[in-house]
This record gives sequence, C-alpha cells and structure tokens, in this order.
Amino acid sequence: MNPADRTRQLTYALNHFSDHFHDDGESVLRWLERHKLEIEWANVELAGDARAAAKDLLKLIELKSEGGSNSPQLAIDIKHDLKAIADSVRTQEAAQPAATGSVAPGARLLWATFLVNFIGVLVGTSTGVIGRVFAATGPPASAGSSPKPLPLQAGPQVAVVLHVLQTVIIFFFILVHRKWLHDLASRLTDAVPIAKKTLEQFKRGWLFMWYGWLALYSWFSIAAIQSWRGHGSPSIESVSDVLDVVSGFALWWCYLVLDIPSVNIADAPKRDKAFWHAVWISVFAGILCAFAAVMDRHFQWGYSGVALVGLYNALGLASLTGRFGSHYMGLPRWMLLFLYVYSMLQIFYSFLPVLQTNTALWTPAVYVLALILKMVLALAGATMMQNGGLLRYLDAAQFGLLEAGRLSDQKWSAVKAAVAQ
Repeated sequence: MNPADRTRQLTYALNHFSDHFHDDGESVLRWLERHKLEIEWANVELAGDARAAAKDLLKLIELKSEGGSNSPQLAIDIKHDLKAIADSVRTQEAAQPAATGSVAPGARLLWATFLVNFIGVLVGTSTGVIGRVFAATGPPASAGSSPKPLPLQAGPQVAVVLHVLQTVIIFFFILVHRKWLHDLASRLTDAVPIAKKTLEQFKRGWLFMWYGWLALYSWFSIAAIQSWRGHGSPSIESVSDVLDVVSGFALWWCYLVLDIPSVNIADAPKRDKAFWHAVWISVFAGILCAFAAVMDRHFQWGYSGVALVGLYNALGLASLTGRFGSHYMGLPRWMLLFLYVYSMLQIFYSFLPVLQTNTALWTPAVYVLALILKMVLALAGATMMQNGGLLRYLDAAQFGLLEAGRLSDQKWSAVKAAVAQ
C-alpha cells in the first residue's frame, strides 16, 4: 500500500473539515480518533515536520480522551499538522519511481472476482443456451405427456449446472464480503457509536442475504437433481419459495438499517422504535407471502402466491437500491440501473411456466440473467466497501446528515461552510 493510501482519511479530514467554528476542533478530533492507526503510521514512517505533526496529533487525541479543552484555534492547529503530513506524503510519492507490473492486493482480489464471474457467466450461458436449443428443437411431447413443469423442473440437466454454479459463486462472495466488512468494522471505535452499531446491523443483514441465497441455490440444486430423477413435487417447490422469502427479508433488513435510525443512544433511548416497527411489518408481510406461495404450489392458485414472493423481494431490492443511490456511497449510476432491472426480474420467476409455453429458452435465460445481476450486486457491495462510500454514509448517519431536514440553521450553515472550503 502506498503512502497516499495509508493517509487517505487524514487527507480527507484536511480537505473537508471546517476551522471556522468553536466546535470544529472537537469534530475533526473525533474523526482522527477513529483513524488513529494512520497517524501512528505517519509517526513511524515519516520524518521531519510530518513526524512532529503526527506526534502532535496523537497528543491532542490523548488530551481529548482525558477531557482536554477545546478552542477556536484547535481546528486551525490540527489542519496545519494534517497539511504537514499530506505535503510529506506528496513529496514521497513524487520521489518514488513509478511501479511497473505491480498490482495492489485489493486490485488482485477484484481481478480474481471478475475472472471467476466471467468464467461462471461463460459456462452458465453456453450450457443454458445449448441445452435449451436442443430441448426446443427436439421431438414434440406425446399427447398423453404430463403438463408443463414448474420453473424449477424445466430442463433439469441444465438447471443442475446453473444452480450449482450459482451456489459456488455465492459462496465465494460470502468469503470476500465477510472479510471486507470485518476490516471496515475494525476501523470504527466507540467514539462513533451510531456508525459502529449501524455497520454491525448492516453486516448481519448483508451476509444473511448471501447465506440465504446460498441455502436457496443449494436447495435448487438438490431439487433439480430430484426432478432429473423424476421425483419433483410441489412440496419441493414450496421449500424454495420459503427460502426465497428468507433472503428477501434480508434485503428489507439492509434497507431499513440504512434508511431509518436503528440504534439507540443515551439522549434518545427510543431512537430505534420506528425501525423495529418497520422490521416487524416486513416480517409479517414475508410470512403472508410465504404462506400464499405454499398454498399456491399445492392448490394451484394460478401462480398468484408465487408472484407475491417475487413482489416482496422486488420491492425489497428496489428499496435497497434507492439507498445505494446516495451520493455518500459513490456508486456508479450504471450499477443502480442494473440493480433496478434485477428487482424487476424477481417477478419473472412466477411467470416462467406461462412464458416457456411458447419459448423454452425463458427458464435458462432468467437464471443466467439472475446470475449476472447477482454479480453486479456483489460488485456494488465491493465498491462501496473499498472506496470508503459505506463509511461515508455511516459518518453521515453519525452526525445527523442523513436527516438534513432536522438540522438547525446554525449546523446547516456549518455544513455549507465546510463544503465551501
């Protein structure tokens, strides 16, 4: 990691914190306390004025924890120290020759993710298209043959390959995202309790979403093998619908954590009341959708119950995508577009039996598209974890910037002054 990456958060504080108001010094100290490791690195690795500035910042953080005084001059002194560190880092960067052929560990991991995803799409697409072309151009079914199968039972040989492939890729995403979320959590301290606890809640929901999909596609794989052997049944399909609702609830949880204050603090012991009301509503709605889907599978309600499951998941993913659209996250707009497409795709599953009546390629096409869009969702998560977007969003939650309508005129003026610098 180069020196600029080592001191990225210190540079952010230099460029974005104000030094015009009495409490600006305390605000920037809270930020520096969270990123104390970067200051300690500067104290060890840098020399001259930069090392002295790092020592000064570490001393100020100690004084703050001991209840040291605050003054209007404090923020100016802190920014002077930060500028000394930033200047030293720029000097080091200019003096170092350009690296040739080297790739940062994070970049290698992203390239590995892309490679696995590309191979998965290539194998899944080719297998699905070729298999369904053979099925569509084969001899027609006899007059006494069974009716059109349910989505999970269509083309079992192809379905086994697609579902096993998705299961493996989802497991890979779990390993990568769990590590990155753990690294993010280690950077938050008790000095920012709202941000820290909100990240813990989001981490639980985000990983639970992927674990839910892992269970769902593992079950899809087992069910496709059973169907291949001629043992498919509405009960097997019902289990898939229930697992689909479970992963859909994780989408709702992540959205609610990012959208509604979900952490209590000493000054507001009931701050999370609205959050838990919304959580229980989403739980109740999910149970109703799962029940309707199970009844639909067994009593042939015209796929209306299955459609409710798709709608439940679609609304959850669309709502979460709306939160990802925050400019604090810094996600490219094209990712959001694809995620909205993914939310619409959730409803297609319930209509596959009707669609494949005319074209047998619908089933593998929807499965392959779902795989590609899951990769986009994983890439969106990786981007906001690696570019600091998720932490910026949590910082905004910590300091009340997500509720701009409730800021006083004085605080809003301070925000504008800080941005104008």
